[in-house]
Formats: sequence, C-alpha cells, structure tokens
Amino acid sequence: VKSQFRALSTGRVYSYNDIKSRLIKEMESEKKTGLSINCEGERKKAYLGEILTIQCRVENKGVKTEQAEACFEGECRKETLQTLSGFDASFEKMLNQTGVQNLLVELRTAGAVKKAYVLIDVLDDAVIYIESLKFPEKILYSEIASINFRLESDSESVPENIRLTLKHKYFRQDWEIMDLRRPVDAKFEVGGSNLDFENEFIITADYEDELGKKFSTSKQFRIELLNPNLLEKMLILTQRRLKKCQML
Repeated sequence: VKSQFRALSTGRVYSYNDIKSRLIKEMESEKKTGLSINCEGERKKAYLGEILTIQCRVENKGVKTEQAEACFEGECRKETLQTLSGFDASFEKMLNQTGVQNLLVELRTAGAVKKAYVLIDVLDDAVIYIESLKFPEKILYSEIASINFRLESDSESVPENIRLTLKHKYFRQDWEIMDLRRPVDAKFEVGGSNLDFENEFIITADYEDELGKKFSTSKQFRIELLNPNLLEKMLILTQRRLKKCQML
C-alpha cells in the first residue's frame, strides 16, 4: 500500500503583525490632548457572522473640563469629563467580512479628534474539497488499483492538522498533512488480493482551523474484483472468514 502527495504553488500571505505595525505608527502620530481613549475587542479572532463587543475607556488627564463623545460607526456616547475622570463605552460590531480588519473608534472634542483602532481577524469556516477522484471500477485479483484525487480549499481560513483516511471493511490507510495552503495531489494504491468481490471505499479528510474548530469531509466509491478464478475465490472467502473472526 502506497500513498503519494505533491504540493502546488501558492500566493502571498499578509500577516496580522504587518497590519498592526502600520496602525501603531498611525496611532502614535495622533495629536496629543488631555483626553485619551483605549479600546479592545473581546477577542483577537472571531468567525464570520459573529458579533464582536468593543470595550473602550475614555479618560481626562488634562487640567480642564472637557466635553467628549466616543463614536463607532454612527453610534456615540457623550459625556462631560472633569479633570482626572473618565467613562466606559461599549459597542457591538456584526462581523460580515473575512480577513484582518481595523475597526475605528473616534473620541471627539471641540478642538480635536483622537482615534483608537481595534484589530480583529475574521475567519470563515475552513473548507477542504476532495476533487478529481479517479479510480478503476474493476480490477483483477493480481492487479494494483491506483486511487488518485486532489485536496483543494477556497476558504481564507487555512485547514490544518489534516488526517486523510482511506477506509475499507478489511483495512484503512492514514496520512497526516500539516496544512493545506496550496492544493495537494494524492495517490493511494490498493492490491486486488486485499479485496472482496465487491468493495466500498470512503476517503475522509478530518481537519481543523487555527482556533481548533473541527471539520470533516468525505467521498465514497466502489471497486469490483473482476473475474476471479477458482483459487482466487477460495482465497477471498478464506480472507473473509478470517476477518470476521478477528472482529469477534
């Protein structure tokens, strides 16, 4: 039994830290006032369609009373801040776009606008497709069946910790792949002498995303043993009885 895999080329990937570095520089260039605002999302990564809560803290560290409002996507909270006082504001955001996003919260006063950014990496469900499945529908007892297929993904979330399994009632083959950043061509080989007269197979890919959420996909197919002679039939029946005894 043999398994073979071949990887194809991939495109450029932009990291979370690349975008974060640019935003930090922008934040540091903001005009300094007696007011400050700091905001954080309840988590750094979330799934498409989830609601993210943003918590903000506004403080007046200046020497005079300030009228200030914290605003996010048209929703604002306005307060009068005495010296060395502050207030908390929270906002909710429906995550309807995948990828790394910078969410802007503005602190507005009569004389200045300060900005706080919340970085969130929005994930879609990791997806694997078992494509281009090719196999012989019938083989001889003495032949080797080659089972060829390709693993593909079109999700932005990269499938990781992939366990690929070929299952037959008499045996199984397993293969582990670290991730699927590019399509992978796969090949299993099965000898006719290991089969029954009619044979059902299942190819299953069990995997997860970077947050550990688990997924699974599978495909079924059949291979028939072609015209076994008398001796081959006897060997097949003997193998069948042995396998049944092992299962008891």
